[in-house]
Amino acid sequence: MDKTPVACIDIVLFNEDRTQVLLFKRTNEPAQGIYYTPGGCIQKGETFAEAAVRKMEQELGITLDAGKLNNPQVIEELWPNSAFPNISYHAITVFFGYTLTEREAATITLDPQHNARQWFAVDDASIHPYLKQRIRALQ
Repeated sequence: MDKTPVACIDIVLFNEDRTQVLLFKRTNEPAQGIYYTPGGCIQKGETFAEAAVRKMEQELGITLDAGKLNNPQVIEELWPNSAFPNISYHAITVFFGYTLTEREAATITLDPQHNARQWFAVDDASIHPYLKQRIRALQ
């Protein structure tokens, strides 16, 4: 991480009428204490969809229908800090939109990287600017 960007996958989880996004409060850097989308590093040999499904199982305990992942986009993220002391975080993040059913949303559990979850209106001013870019790209 000190020398090269990290390849990541994230998923923007919408409610059924796509007026809200479900975000998770991060317990680690980057973005510690910020409500953010779930996701993480893409593993070598893994497709974007496979990475998305794996990360949702690991982080939220749910199995996404890969066929419902939509509109893949790419964003570059630059953070001044990371999980490693004195190392900034530079991510090239592929992100998908996904519409959660009420049943799927009800079964979500949090991993140690998240300590809260909350629905936000898609136009909520408190949403992090990187997430605002994602939401606009997916609408």
